Amino acid sequence: MSGVSIIIPALNESATLGRTLRHLSLLDPPAREIIVVDGGSQDNTPEIAKAAGVTVLISDCKGRSLQMNRGAEVATGEILCFLHADTLVPDDLVTVIEKTLADRSVTCGGFISLMAGTNATRWGVTLHNYLKTYVGDRVGKTSVKYNVKVFGTRQHAQPDVILFETNIT
Repeated sequence: MSGVSIIIPALNESATLGRTLRHLSLLDPPAREIIVVDGGSQDNTPEIAKAAGVTVLISDCKGRSLQMNRGAEVATGEILCFLHADTLVPDDLVTVIEKTLADRSVTCGGFISLMAGTNATRWGVTLHNYLKTYVGDRVGKTSVKYNVKVFGTRQHAQPDVILFETNIT
């Protein structure tokens, strides 16, 4: 079994979560576990996750970073992969992550989102995300990586270090 735990923070994601979880069930090899951390949804997000057979946590604290930290606390994998509830990943995601992190000089990585609407791919938004992530730093501007799906290993983590800032706007 893989050492990759997938953690999905969610809030009112009933429109997309089922599709994401169906797609994650097709991963080859499969993830060690999939954890959905709900931040107090008013729709049936937790029920969709439970029906998919994944671990569901209800976070006492609201906020994406707090939900991500909560999922990381209970995850059993050595590698943590954080996804949005509307993310579709390649079927070989686990292999890609494990091969990337097999290089001991690499401790984390990410994927750039391909933004798709209900009827079309949003190429302009996708290009914008790519440029702000990869070109922004090269032209002297700070690159804020909001749309990067993150994965990393616990090998350098300290038990008292918060994984994600809680007040990022």
